[in-house]
Amino acid sequence: MMYLKLFEQYITERYSNISELKTLTEDILLLMAKDIAYGFSANSRNGYEHNIKDIFKKIDIEKYHNIQGFIKDDFVKSISVTIIPDEIVRGYYIDSSGDIKLNLNPTRNDLKTLHGKDEKDIYYLLYGLHNTLIHELQHAYDDYRSDGKYVKKGYNNEIENLEAYYRSDHELNAHFTDIISSMEFYTTDFEETPTSLDDGIVIVIRKINDFDIIKQNFIKNFEGWSYLTEDIKKKMLRQLGKYYIMVNEKIKKYNQEKHTKSFY
Repeated sequence: MMYLKLFEQYITERYSNISELKTLTEDILLLMAKDIAYGFSANSRNGYEHNIKDIFKKIDIEKYHNIQGFIKDDFVKSISVTIIPDEIVRGYYIDSSGDIKLNLNPTRNDLKTLHGKDEKDIYYLLYGLHNTLIHELQHAYDDYRSDGKYVKKGYNNEIENLEAYYRSDHELNAHFTDIISSMEFYTTDFEETPTSLDDGIVIVIRKINDFDIIKQNFIKNFEGWSYLTEDIKKKMLRQLGKYYIMVNEKIKKYNQEKHTKSFY
């Protein structure tokens, strides 16, 4: 009984944390788009670098629960984005300073068309950083809740260190989060009611996708999967299975609540 209770608590917290980090990521990208739209200049056609300090102070913390302390304590001090064509889309979290650095590589044509555009257009471009940003936010959140003990230093890009890098707990956790946040776990359909033809109102139905398809996409998009041991692969797939169960329970509850949509 105790095991089942702990199991339920674990998957509930995991689901909520990823959901809130995803919302935080989108809030930050919107803030960055507004900031860049205001400050983007004509002499930046070959590239652009933008830094926002105290960005957590601009977030509405009331809609967050699990990660509210992380935001309220202003743990991430600044987020900067470098927009330069031909650069790699990457990011990194600097635990010593609490800064997140992001690199985005739009085409040169995309960069030129940004001049004179509003925040909506810039947001669409910045959305290419979604997975990178949530990955780095997961690192920062792990650093926050473990009091600096979870995020390790010392890895580089040398081949002999790649296995250690991809197998480290903090990278496994961050890769899991950025993949999960971009996966489609369900499809949406509509069910007519006896009065649908008259009032245009239908019931929204969510249908969970097949786990085998979810599993295949998870493995395909998990960076460094080939460097993981069989035991670690099984561990990550077990976590995926737990998350899938939680999503399925949420879908069942959603469908029971009979959400509606009007087409008129």
